[in-house]
Amino acid sequence: MAGKTPGLPEHGGRALEVARRLGLPTGEVLDFSANINPLGPPPGLKRVLGRALAEIEHYPEPHAEPLRAALAAHHGVEPDRVLVGNGSTALFYLLCRALRPGRAVVFEPAFSEYSRALAAAGAEIGRVVTRRGQLFCPERPSIDRACALEPDLIFVARPVSPGGALPDQDILAELVERAAPAVVVLDEAFLDFTGEPTWAGQKAGNLIVTRSLTKFYALTGLRLGYLVGPAKLVARLSALDEPWSINHLAQTAGLFCLDQAEYAARTRRVVTRARERLAAGIEALPGALVYPSTANYLLVWVDEPGPTVAELAARLETQGILIRDCANFRGVGPNHFRVAVRREGENQRLLSALARAWTAG
Repeated sequence: MAGKTPGLPEHGGRALEVARRLGLPTGEVLDFSANINPLGPPPGLKRVLGRALAEIEHYPEPHAEPLRAALAAHHGVEPDRVLVGNGSTALFYLLCRALRPGRAVVFEPAFSEYSRALAAAGAEIGRVVTRRGQLFCPERPSIDRACALEPDLIFVARPVSPGGALPDQDILAELVERAAPAVVVLDEAFLDFTGEPTWAGQKAGNLIVTRSLTKFYALTGLRLGYLVGPAKLVARLSALDEPWSINHLAQTAGLFCLDQAEYAARTRRVVTRARERLAAGIEALPGALVYPSTANYLLVWVDEPGPTVAELAARLETQGILIRDCANFRGVGPNHFRVAVRREGENQRLLSALARAWTAG
């Protein structure tokens, strides 16, 4: 696939693999390559899941109907506008399989699974690469380029990946309006970390908002996401949705997490403070520049001369610390890496290890 760097992992989140290779307990690997809530799952969730284990001999709800209704109430929309998936990635593949776009546009750099899902559906993919000087956010010239391609489907993220900036809302609204009848998929996987209101309640007839419970509520091992869109489009997706794709434990976790307002507020406070301190610590390294971020991750540019990102990643990995080499993000380049925002002590361990790796011969 274009944009893929040979030998470079397609995604972060390799803690289990690296722990096995280094002969370490999983808990001793610090994974800054996966952007998960540093607080872990909400307090009480594991106890609730333990009770739910008593019911695993029964089939789960075929299409997560109770969770679907709860999410609809959470966003103030009708249940027929909501569809739950086994992670938002599964929903990207379902979207492409159901809508069968002849031509699609991806605003790059972006999560690689947009393109993989489109390719699997046989779509022709047009790529609109955003500017580093604009923090990789769409702007009016990039919207012009996207609309000129006359796509059937468009993928764009809020906040953007891997930089973490929030696109201008007026620009996004213009994209949705001008792209019609093309369907615009707005990926809000990390929006909960920002405190900004979701677009899930918008009533544009060509807008689908995808959201993840995996990242914000630290449900990585369960996988849980959902989308909100026009009822007619959601019905087309539901017609191809596989029954029982959301297991009972994931549905139970989703219902529990929707009531965790205090946990959500605490997460945003902790992540904001830790992100600011981590960014300052990284920028103290010679030749390092941190992009402004609203999410729970930071994109870092490494100036020359100095260690390459590949060298830094390899040195850190021998110490059980993982960062995300961003060379396979289109438009970003090989001198960038991304790190998740974790707890203060873990962030300090990363900063100390980075300082040693930065000066190693």
